[in-house]
Amino acid sequence: MRQSLLYAVSLLANLVAAVPSPEQEVSRIDYKLPLNPELPRLVLYYQTTHDSSGRPISLLPLVTELGIALTHLIVCSFHIQEKGVIHLNDFPPHQPMFYTLWKETAILKKSGVKILGMVGGAAAGSYRNSTLGGDDSTFEYYYGQLRDAIQEYELDGLDIDVEQPMSQAKINRLIRRLKYDFGSNFIISLAPVASALHGGSNLSGFNYLRLEADLRHKISFYNAQLYNGFGTLRNMSVIDRFYKFGWDLQKIVLGQTTSRKNAFGIVPFDELNSTLVAMRDRYGQNSIGGIMGWEYFNSEPFGTERPWRWAQIMTAILRPWARVKLSITHQKAVGLVETWMESSRARFAEIERLRVLERIKNCQEARRRNNAEGMVIYCRPVKPTTLVSAVVPDVWNMTLNVDYMAMVNA
Repeated sequence: MRQSLLYAVSLLANLVAAVPSPEQEVSRIDYKLPLNPELPRLVLYYQTTHDSSGRPISLLPLVTELGIALTHLIVCSFHIQEKGVIHLNDFPPHQPMFYTLWKETAILKKSGVKILGMVGGAAAGSYRNSTLGGDDSTFEYYYGQLRDAIQEYELDGLDIDVEQPMSQAKINRLIRRLKYDFGSNFIISLAPVASALHGGSNLSGFNYLRLEADLRHKISFYNAQLYNGFGTLRNMSVIDRFYKFGWDLQKIVLGQTTSRKNAFGIVPFDELNSTLVAMRDRYGQNSIGGIMGWEYFNSEPFGTERPWRWAQIMTAILRPWARVKLSITHQKAVGLVETWMESSRARFAEIERLRVLERIKNCQEARRRNNAEGMVIYCRPVKPTTLVSAVVPDVWNMTLNVDYMAMVNA
């Protein structure tokens, strides 16, 4: 562990030394991009909300640990389900297991971090002809669920991740409607695979260059997925292709996997830093739109133990001069502890419910097999209350995986 810590400190020192300062002059192409105080963005996706034992994974280290300048957090994934209600991953977003998530995102917002939701992703369904990709009446019904979730959880924006075919007209309709309902300050981002931005493989169906031409003033940025074979930041080749295809480089957030367990194609920190230094040199000091990380909970180099270290290293590469500010009162910390316990209680109950259902299923399958062979197996009946209460009392003996009281500073 000590060697790992020394490695991290040494790496951060080297990266900070290698990053040009904001005042440093550009030696090659002056891309003539305006100074934007938000740039370069540091964007993180947050999908895994609980650890393997059911405890909520806190986001607050992203604003309490030193040396992190997170600009956007994207809560994911919202799913639109045909003949169903909107879900956050596998459950409706109002479930008690998400109480810690929503209380902590409110704190991050007050610290200056923009909170977005993401709809879609690899799970098919949200953009089908029977949901958001449907005719006007179908769209209105399912869009209403999405709109209500944005309002209820006070999201600053929406990340649209279309990984199934959708028409140009239907994606335009969704973006226009979001801007109409939520106004000019509402953030809209999209999450294409990087190759879709320069004429290569495209999971979305519609043309991103045409979308940008039609709605450039309604779209804040693109989270380009540069992993899983759709591109890499080991060198400048994909950035040069973006430029040649006419993209405003400030609008492209360069997406990285934060862990080898999340996707393939991870780029070592020193190589990533070298590429970004070359990008600043070639296209201008203000050319970098930002870095995006998929996803938070197990980010390298320290994985689930200290996932925020990835964000520290990215800050050292991107904007070591920037910080976020957090204010936690004693009363707020007590409320966070209570919310954590309630979220854990709900998640533990769901884990146990699924375990009981799995035992019932296995017993029934064994009974069918053995009955066919002339043997009789009886499955013990399970009371309905067992499915929701079996493990709940144990959660009150759990140790918090985040020290909220130590965060009190106001």
